[in-house]
Amino acid sequence: MKRNCLRVGSLLFLLLALLTILAHRVEVWMLPQVETASIQVEESTGVSYLPLDALGADGSGQGLYQVVQQGGWSEGAVALPVDPGEYTVLPDRVVLEICQGPYIRYASKGFRAGDLVEVLSSSREREDEYWLAVFPSGTLSLEEADRTLVVEGQSAGCALFLAQGAQQPFMPGRALAKLFPTQITPVDCQVYSLAEVEDFFACLPYLCAAAGLAVGTLLLWVWSWKLRGRALAWNTAWAAALLVAVFFLLQGVALPSSLLPRGNVFDFSHYTQEFSRIFAAFAEPALKQHSAVQRVQSLANGQTALAVALVPGGALPALLAAIAGRFLFAQGRTPTALAGKA
Repeated sequence: MKRNCLRVGSLLFLLLALLTILAHRVEVWMLPQVETASIQVEESTGVSYLPLDALGADGSGQGLYQVVQQGGWSEGAVALPVDPGEYTVLPDRVVLEICQGPYIRYASKGFRAGDLVEVLSSSREREDEYWLAVFPSGTLSLEEADRTLVVEGQSAGCALFLAQGAQQPFMPGRALAKLFPTQITPVDCQVYSLAEVEDFFACLPYLCAAAGLAVGTLLLWVWSWKLRGRALAWNTAWAAALLVAVFFLLQGVALPSSLLPRGNVFDFSHYTQEFSRIFAAFAEPALKQHSAVQRVQSLANGQTALAVALVPGGALPALLAAIAGRFLFAQGRTPTALAGKA
């Protein structure tokens, strides 16, 4: 009875360790990265104002948000909505009646009021950054788009742009501000960074390998149910080693924030919708022959196939460890048995 309790306790400890490792990484992945807006002052009137694109940083296209430092259990920078009475929206700016700040201008992904955010102090530029704009409702006018954007291909419902000197990390709101600089109301348009699509698929093999190793760790526990002595110690050591491998694999995964869902990282319907939209646009005649599109498709196909293979492949070390343990310790018992018969 005592031995069974220890075994169940070891399973609970194993599950707790795996969930703790995963929860830590999910918290990092799901943290929206935000860029704050510089408050400008009109010299003649002394009026403080923000750029128009500071509205709707949460992805809704409406409302102003500020960053507030919060203490307690959820210590960190928190995004909170600004009272509409504290600002006025004009055709070309947002006038601040009460100036508090800092105010969020762009975000890497949608967020909710009260969510923790990571405030970026600086950004970097990336050469030859391609953006994919998808218009679900049909063609939109791109005549006012920023001159740094070069149209590489366009069809009725999508367009591919070369964004010269685009800032990183990619933030959809910043991209929309370059495409529609004078638009006040929300635009029915989704913008994706092809570089971040590539980064997402490059992470899949690591995630699937970690999943396979985690499954292998649990299988080692199952195979150890009736073991004792050195055989049990062997499997325990291998389980600990696999846990460490899972930790380091997940530590090396940096999922692109712009492609993640707002609330739950395991919201697979979100990924289905997003990537269906992206690859449907890739199939358009005006885009499918472009070298950047073909590169992303080739990488996605190769990495997905590798990821699928790594799920069972990740459990292979556990299986080999269990087989090796049985062989080694069965061999070690043979001389004792023969000596007893003699």
